[in-house]
Amino acid sequence: MPDVQFFAVLPQQNRQVSKIRLHGTLDPNAEQFSVNFVNDRTCIAQQNIAYHFKEIVSTYPQVLIEDYKENGEWQDYQEKELSAFDGRSELASINHKKHKNQTQSFNADDAPPFSSTATAFALEFSLNYETNQIHAYNIQDDGVNILSSYDVQVPLQHIQALQVWGNVDKVTELTLLYE
Repeated sequence: MPDVQFFAVLPQQNRQVSKIRLHGTLDPNAEQFSVNFVNDRTCIAQQNIAYHFKEIVSTYPQVLIEDYKENGEWQDYQEKELSAFDGRSELASINHKKHKNQTQSFNADDAPPFSSTATAFALEFSLNYETNQIHAYNIQDDGVNILSSYDVQVPLQHIQALQVWGNVDKVTELTLLYE
């Protein structure tokens, strides 16, 4: 896998980060990229990764891989297919413009054709400290579609930095939202 393309140390404040938005562009002919939530401010050791989000963008349907690393060993490999809207059934779509939760039903067969030449990504990660989960969303013009909910095995408060790996040209935006 290519080296780290981007990393950011999260500020240690009295308030907890509730959402992280990440926008970027992919290399032409990109195959994959990943986002790691790490427990190390230097982002060097990579022995403990609280949450590993990896998207394989060169296949149809795309594949999402999630895992965590403890003492240098991957622990919980999970893989699932993503459709163009990530869903063949009911999805919670959060419309940020209206600030209302809506439910929309998408059928993967009705989805527009997938383009393996996608050149950008826009993700939002919502951190739920009460349930110790990270919810990953794909940001779209009219809101966000949930990609996954992952039960993190270490307290979210231990996450100190964010890494972006893979076929990423650049990160164009990193936004931290607080409760």
